[in-house]
Amino acid sequence: MAPKCRRVAVVGAGIGGLASIKSCLEEGMEVVAYESRPCVGGVWSGTKDEWTATGPTMYNSLVSNTSKSMTCFSDFPCPASYPPFLPHYLFQEYLVKYAEHFKLLEHIKLNTRVLAVSKTEDHASTGRWRLRLRRTDDLESVTHKVKPQDGTEGQSTLEEWEEEFDGVIVATGFYS
Repeated sequence: MAPKCRRVAVVGAGIGGLASIKSCLEEGMEVVAYESRPCVGGVWSGTKDEWTATGPTMYNSLVSNTSKSMTCFSDFPCPASYPPFLPHYLFQEYLVKYAEHFKLLEHIKLNTRVLAVSKTEDHASTGRWRLRLRRTDDLESVTHKVKPQDGTEGQSTLEEWEEEFDGVIVATGFYS
């Protein structure tokens, strides 16, 4: 019997990532999502002139080619004031409102890139995964609590760090 999945990492906080976070929370799981950009929305959160170091961007005049009634989440309709076909900035605003409404933001680490996902040494018996992470904002370093070899708790300043999870959902559209 496979071990129960209790702590899940979600890579990406765009459409798929937000839906994944919400679904995992509804199942009682502990969820931590990592988004390389400074806000939720994935590719919908930027324009050609913004955030080019963190992936694809939208061009300023982009409008969704599917209607808001077909694009929105079934449990969170688009506001009636929105036009039938959403410009990228309104769709990103909608995704932020969705994340706020369902209290997803507290589970998302913005400006954090997942550099690698690998099996832990005991993966065969535990099913656990290790993520290697790095900040993508202007911080020179990030402080994390660490447990030194002697068991005392201390502080370590790291630009990269690792965390382990029972499961990983990749919701970025990029797989390598």
